[in-house]
Amino acid sequence: MRVTTDGILLGSWTAIGGSCRRVLDIGTGTGLLALMLAQRSGDDVVLDAVEIDAAAALQAQENAAASPWPQRIRVFREDIKAFGQENLGGYEVIVSNPPYFEQGCECRDTPRAKARYTAALSHRDLLCCADALLAPQGAFSLILPVAQAASLQETAREFGWFVRRRAWVSHREGRSPYVTLLELVKTPCSTDETHLFIREPDGRSYTEAFKHLTRDFYLSF
Repeated sequence: MRVTTDGILLGSWTAIGGSCRRVLDIGTGTGLLALMLAQRSGDDVVLDAVEIDAAAALQAQENAAASPWPQRIRVFREDIKAFGQENLGGYEVIVSNPPYFEQGCECRDTPRAKARYTAALSHRDLLCCADALLAPQGAFSLILPVAQAASLQETAREFGWFVRRRAWVSHREGRSPYVTLLELVKTPCSTDETHLFIREPDGRSYTEAFKHLTRDFYLSF
């Protein structure tokens, strides 16, 4: 799977405080979010990356081994719904760039279908897993298209989640948001809401806000 702007946004936007010691990336793909959060966190933070697809998990392991943080990133080729019981309630930060869509037209290959469609991991299943694995004061961050994010928030309320941060992302000013970044927590809170524009109105240059958020990951900034 390619590195995407959505993935870069999520890895840059996810909050990872100084007290965090364990991070979980659900559906890591080739390891992008785990690598980004390893770069942004201290040497005492361990990052577990779970991926169901064998080829993607192997590539994530190779990417972690070739990174500056091979001792801190652990890749598990496993279904998150069967992830070890010893990890229950153990993560201060959980992050996921989950499948976006309900099952639609068939993809050309099974791994791509798993990455794009919710048949193998529904949003309800994802919330259920995060609910079990997140520490009581932890936070779960994810990115979804606007309509899917709205639906997931309705389901999240059933689990007793609250939205602590929400960012609407548009390609540029004047365009409707196309994705939503969400940070969910288990304790009641107010919602900090922002709107991020990726490019200036001319559509060519990046906005200062986007560059500030993602500057650690773009060599051209």
